[in-house]
Amino acid sequence: MRPPSKGPRVHVLQPGELVPPEPGTRVVELSGVRDETTFHHRIAAALGFPDYYGRNLDALWDCLTELDSPVELRWSGWADFAVHHPDAWARVIGVLAERAAEPGFVLICVT
Repeated sequence: MRPPSKGPRVHVLQPGELVPPEPGTRVVELSGVRDETTFHHRIAAALGFPDYYGRNLDALWDCLTELDSPVELRWSGWADFAVHHPDAWARVIGVLAERAAEPGFVLICVT
């Protein structure tokens, strides 16, 4: 079990460092993201966002704050996105980190 955190619960870990999530937490895997468009499609599918999800950062925030159970998002293969689209990556990770500062959401970037 992870110790309680007062700041954003964002971690960068090696696959061997992953630990079981807290009980009752849904683990969602996200991979194969190379740009912001693909990110929105993949995260919408992974988290079961509604059909009206606008595939933009405001809509992402709205859907992340409406999740009805704790989520641990394990994002692997994120480095291509970060390297090839650093500005878009910074915006996306900013929204995810902001959500991770609140209870019920943990972001793990798997290297």
